[in-house]
Amino acid sequence: MGGQHRQSYGPQMGERLAQDRREWHKLLEAYNPTVSEIRVWTMMKSTNVFSLPRLKTELNKAKMASKKIGVLNRAKRCFTSGHRLLLYKAQVRPHMEYCSHLWAGAPKYQLDPLDSIQRRAVRIVDDPMLTDGLEPLSLRRDVGSLCVFYRLYNGECSDELFELVPPSLFYHCTTRRRRRLHPHFLDAWHVTTTRASRSFLPRTSKMWNGLPPEVFPLRYNMEFFKRRVNKVLRSRQRMGDASGIARVHGRQ
Repeated sequence: MGGQHRQSYGPQMGERLAQDRREWHKLLEAYNPTVSEIRVWTMMKSTNVFSLPRLKTELNKAKMASKKIGVLNRAKRCFTSGHRLLLYKAQVRPHMEYCSHLWAGAPKYQLDPLDSIQRRAVRIVDDPMLTDGLEPLSLRRDVGSLCVFYRLYNGECSDELFELVPPSLFYHCTTRRRRRLHPHFLDAWHVTTTRASRSFLPRTSKMWNGLPPEVFPLRYNMEFFKRRVNKVLRSRQRMGDASGIARVHGRQ
């Protein structure tokens, strides 16, 4: 029965599909999640943690993601729509989110190529029932940045990284100002240049201070925090309020 649904290809088409598969497997080996996670925290521990890193590495990742999405487009006839979406999430999107908390504050024109790749993936999947629930990359970057900040705030990191987050001043917890601040409010980093304001700590601390109190669990719980933050930022996007980059840098 299963043989009746199997498509037959000519010699040239079979050779081309085999080549696409070899190229696809070669590209899969280029991404190692374990190594990437180690590199993320190694970059975070650098002395110049406030500065926005150059986007040369991220542009290379965008090129790699674009190459992978091209291979997936040529081999899409071999996969169902659901499988194409899974391949995009597992093997293409991680390249566009590599160390994203460090460069999420980059200018919009430098982030547009990444959004273009996701729109191309939506066309390749070609199933609105599946792609309508695909989260915007900007939302995922903001949630990821806040989750990393949450780990730093709770000391789930090295001592060097924990010391980067100063405690809030005592008067924040004793005056009437507390009515409009959540208990985990932090004094924002004072920066004088736009480049510095786009860096991880100044940018993310502003988003952190703007979160409602209900997103913070009583004890450290990353899953709870991530789920609540994702819900809050998604609702802000639906209401027309930027989740992070535009509101923080006044480009709304």
